[in-house]
Amino acid sequence: MLHDEPTQDEVFTSPNPPSDENPTEHHSMEQLAFSSPSERLHFMLQLMRGLVLRYIRRHGARAFDDDGKIDFHGVSIREVLLNTGAIGQADKEDEWLDRLGFVPLEHVENHLAWFRGFIQQRLEANDALEKLDILMPERIQAEFQLTDDELLLLCAVAAPQIDHDVLRLYQFASGLDTTIFPGFFYAELLADVDHSPSAILRKLETDMPLRSYALIDVGMHDEWHNLTPPGLAPLSVPNRIALFLAGYDDATTLEYATVCPPCLPEKQLILDREFKKSVTKSLKKSKARIHLIGPRGYGRRSFVRQCAAQAAVPTIEIDLAQLTPDDAPSRILQLSSVWLREARLLQAVLVFRCDDSPAPEVERVMAAVASLFQKRLENFSGSVVIISETRFPIIAQWFGSCTEIFCQLPSRDAQFDLWKSALDPILSDKDVEDTAKYISTSYRLTMGEIAHTIDECRAQNPSEPISGPRLAQILHASRGRELSGLAELKATPLSLRDIVLSEDTSNVIAEILNYARYADFVSDQWGFGKMSQASGLSVLFSGPPGTGKTLTAGVIAHELKRALYVVDISRIVDKYIGETEKKLARIFEHAQKSQAILLFDEADSLFAKRTNVKSSNDRYANLEVNYLLQKLEAYHGMTILTTNLADSLDEALARRIQFKVAFDMPNRRERAKLWEVLLPDQARGADIDFMRLGEAFEMSGGHIKNATFRACIKAASIGQHVSTEMLWDAAVLEFRSMGHVIRDDASDDYFVDV
Repeated sequence: MLHDEPTQDEVFTSPNPPSDENPTEHHSMEQLAFSSPSERLHFMLQLMRGLVLRYIRRHGARAFDDDGKIDFHGVSIREVLLNTGAIGQADKEDEWLDRLGFVPLEHVENHLAWFRGFIQQRLEANDALEKLDILMPERIQAEFQLTDDELLLLCAVAAPQIDHDVLRLYQFASGLDTTIFPGFFYAELLADVDHSPSAILRKLETDMPLRSYALIDVGMHDEWHNLTPPGLAPLSVPNRIALFLAGYDDATTLEYATVCPPCLPEKQLILDREFKKSVTKSLKKSKARIHLIGPRGYGRRSFVRQCAAQAAVPTIEIDLAQLTPDDAPSRILQLSSVWLREARLLQAVLVFRCDDSPAPEVERVMAAVASLFQKRLENFSGSVVIISETRFPIIAQWFGSCTEIFCQLPSRDAQFDLWKSALDPILSDKDVEDTAKYISTSYRLTMGEIAHTIDECRAQNPSEPISGPRLAQILHASRGRELSGLAELKATPLSLRDIVLSEDTSNVIAEILNYARYADFVSDQWGFGKMSQASGLSVLFSGPPGTGKTLTAGVIAHELKRALYVVDISRIVDKYIGETEKKLARIFEHAQKSQAILLFDEADSLFAKRTNVKSSNDRYANLEVNYLLQKLEAYHGMTILTTNLADSLDEALARRIQFKVAFDMPNRRERAKLWEVLLPDQARGADIDFMRLGEAFEMSGGHIKNATFRACIKAASIGQHVSTEMLWDAAVLEFRSMGHVIRDDASDDYFVDV
């Protein structure tokens, strides 16, 4: 106990202040400074007791009835007369208070002046020793830039929630048998020469710090409801603030938010070097506002946590996607006040997750409070990080100008390292290398997607070892579910050796495969990417129906170990404005993650030449083509377009096509080879003359396949192997179905066109 420091019993009970001397003359700064939050709390509560004593002396008429007895439930005649000015002073009340042992008002005022000065001296000692951060009221004052009067009001409202003795004093002084007291009580409790009750109530306006940061809750009167005036509104502090003032600086549970303590991740994050450099540099700036744009599972949140942990601060992650239409503007504003309050108290980095675009109803509600939220955010000195897959209009409305940092999908080398890191605890060294090599060449996934795929693979069949083909199968299935209704997964076991193409076409296909395999290496390792913005690969297959365009696309996917998705154009094109673009964005988004090959069959229906604008329909049709061309150019993967009408395609498409492959009708040697390849060995009879069939029937590979299947059905029905005659009969039927007239006999004049 310091010399001249008052004991709890002495404060405001002795006729004179403990001493007029300056304590700093007798004690060092270390002795004078508050040593703990509990010691500071003790003095805060003592000050509240003094203020209550002053209040009782000023408003004694409220506590006594006309006979001098304490009465909490009625209004005495003397109180009415006093408040209406019928009598000028409350001599009788002073007499009754004197009889009860209350210190006179003048002495209480002297005590308060001395006690406040004594607290200020001790705070100055803490400030000199740079120990203000251990004192909870002063931490709140500094973080929220509160004035001394605002801090005193906050402590006054919190005191009865912290200390039961103060609660009982408040009840006696106010004449209210409650635990939460109205605004007028605090206004009169704290009022003095310099601060009128109305000036104190103005501290509770919605744009003042006590309200905008949810430090004080202003309730509603049972009878007034939303129209409750500040004087009648019951005041309280959130339990979080009461506990904080009492010295408990623990993280709390927040609605739509998670408090993540500062801790480094167990595994090293394999991220793009430029991305890490940009984020780290931006977070070091004062009042950093960063927007991280990129795919889910990239590691954005983990890296922000890592940066925060290195600064020994937590993160508060808010999922804006959880907001619902039931959340009114006032509720969203209240939630945002709590988020900002906690970020200040915990010195945390605020992380807003907005991966999914909010529903229109929610977006309208968010827009209604955007300006107020932005105003509050301007006063927040900490860092704010926004995480989303794309730009949303509501992000700009809520957060204003931000530093945008884009997250690119991992390169092939980084992809290999990611798979190795994830598989290392599960497989042997050799299996890790083989599996990582197999799967990394076909996909560009984020860390989160890789971990999820491995977990799903282990869960499906724990006894079966993890392998590249198993992982690929799971990825194919998951992508199929994501694109359900928009694109269909196609797979073929055939390789280049199993299909029949002309020599020129085979050479172009070989070049396409090399491009797909080594483009990343040339761009990343040899630096060609700095000179060219091209990222993806677009291929156009043109030719008559049945010439093998779709089959060749499947073979390319098989050779590259990538999934092939055939886009269902009939479900893409929508009569409603903007819906076609949304569906296309969804397709490209999911295909980007898996590096899938997108096949737009009959692309002329989507990429038709743009027309002169004569109506709104023409304008929106042209917009769809423009949008599709942009997505095609930005897609970092392979896109294959097939068409029977190459001349009808938009001219702008030609600039975005790296390879154009013409699939002509096969010549007689190629047709003979097709007959031979398409007939299964198990069904084949002896001495089949494939060359004769190739010479006789000018058909595409698709029609030859149909004819071969017809012949197999015929052979199976009679229990024989397929013969030349069966293939001939099947070819005749198929040829007639094509619209040609052909003789039944196998003379030199095989067929005659209609």
